Amino acid sequence: MARRLSENLLVQDLSVRALACLGETRDNETGQHIVRTPGYVEVLARHLAPPPPPTLP
Repeated sequence: MARRLSENLLVQDLSVRALACLGETRDNETGQHIVRTPGYVEVLARHLAPPPPPTLP
C-alpha cells in the first residue's frame, strides 16, 4: 500500500511539472511562477506545522 501511494505521489508530481512546462511554453513568467510555487508552499507548510512532540530522556 505504501509503495502504491508513493507511486501515485510521483505520478502526481510529474503531472504537475508537465503542466508547468506546458504553461511555460505559452508564457515564461507564468511557467516560472508555477515552478516556484511548490517551494514556497513547502516553506509555509514547514513553518506552520505543529512542533514535534518532546522526546523522553
